[in-house]
Amino acid sequence: MNARYLQKCGVETSAGVGAVGVNSVMGLVVHLAMMVAFFAWAGRGVSNAFKLPSGSKLLLALAILVAVVGLVLATRPGRRLPRQTGWERSRRRWWRD
Repeated sequence: MNARYLQKCGVETSAGVGAVGVNSVMGLVVHLAMMVAFFAWAGRGVSNAFKLPSGSKLLLALAILVAVVGLVLATRPGRRLPRQTGWERSRRRWWRD
């Protein structure tokens, strides 16, 4: 649900934005409550539920990701792809009358 859709359906802008905000906050509350409930059900504490990888592994993964993005953006089609897919798609979606 988004405010633009509600506005096109005839809902006032302020009411639509409020509804989207309440929906987002309640979604967060429900997800957090369910996470705590499932961690308790699994017999583990929330702090011991998962372990992050070491810092060197995270840095290596980040370096690989940056290198791949850099290689893609170094090519002409790679530079056109985000501009065509992202900007054009969002412009067609939000600003069509």
